[in-house]
Amino acid sequence: MEYLGNVIQGIEKKLLVLVANMRDPDTTWSFKEQYRGYRETIMDFAVWTKQNGGVGVSSK
Repeated sequence: MEYLGNVIQGIEKKLLVLVANMRDPDTTWSFKEQYRGYRETIMDFAVWTKQNGGVGVSSK
């Protein structure tokens, strides 16, 4: 569960950076790079969730 918390914190930080970059025209060029990293984090989380039998998902 500690890993899960770290993943969620990482996603939150990346989202905050994304929003900040969207508001700042000088960093718009790096937006795609930020988004790619964010998407990779989501995919890593999805894989980890699958390997660990799901998080908060009932087996019904």
